[in-house]
Amino acid sequence: MHPEWAAFLCCCADKGKRELVNAILEHEEAIAMAGETMLAFTEEEIEWHRKESKLKYELDRRDLIAEVREKTWAKAAKKTRAETWSEANEKAYRDKLESARKFKAQGYPVKDIAENLGLPEKAVAAL
Repeated sequence: MHPEWAAFLCCCADKGKRELVNAILEHEEAIAMAGETMLAFTEEEIEWHRKESKLKYELDRRDLIAEVREKTWAKAAKKTRAETWSEANEKAYRDKLESARKFKAQGYPVKDIAENLGLPEKAVAAL
């Protein structure tokens, strides 16, 4: 943004800076036209724009909150699925070990037990 525009927009409502605003208006025709347009706004239009701005801000804020909430829930659900999967795998492994213990107690060969249950031979031998 040009510094003249920035100065105009910052100071146009400040009556104490009227000299600066007038100097800018004399120097820049486009800014003078914008100033005339701004003066033509009615109080109702200005209030409508204020309300629209507040509404947009509130909707953007709610969208952001919903987005963060959705990401948080997705992350929590992913973690829960991973933990559940891990627990299910652990339980299945313990069940296989228990079966291997029973087969070993009945005298089945360690190699056959390990092969049929999908367990490492060392784990079956250690039972």
